[in-house]
Amino acid sequence: MSEPQPGSSGTAPPPPVKKPKLALKKQLSQREKKNLVNIYNHLEKTSPTYPSKMELYKTTSKIMDVSEYIVRDVMKHYTQNQEVPQPKERPANRAIIDKLDDFILSAIRRKVHKFYFDGELPTIAKIFKAVNEDDSLPNFTFGTMYRILKKLNFTYCKRSRTAAKRSGAFPT
Repeated sequence: MSEPQPGSSGTAPPPPVKKPKLALKKQLSQREKKNLVNIYNHLEKTSPTYPSKMELYKTTSKIMDVSEYIVRDVMKHYTQNQEVPQPKERPANRAIIDKLDDFILSAIRRKVHKFYFDGELPTIAKIFKAVNEDDSLPNFTFGTMYRILKKLNFTYCKRSRTAAKRSGAFPT
């Protein structure tokens, strides 16, 4: 009898496990930066096997799972200022819908209701065209117009394969 050869049992070996690549510019929180400084200082004080800063950077980056550049930048800031760098404060980003005043919103609402008074069914495309053609109103993109109509409590209503906008005040 012949002996079975290895790998001929019909089952394929599992694929090799890929380790995810580390992001070079990973953002660290304040707590993670403090941990990074503490790990670096601990390695520097306790281990005589790390004579160079590059070795300390490499080991700290492996422990923290970040790039060596981040370790270097955080430690550079820490040695100059004796504090962990603070994250940059970003201003609150207000959406354009929040910046619109009541006059503009009521003018858009009047445009929608004008379609009903004229006996037409308003669609977003028709409302978009009517609002952007009006010189007293600012021009909006199609997506912004959709969000504005949503804020004004207009909803879709299907009628004989034609989508109509209905106000929250109307019965659905």
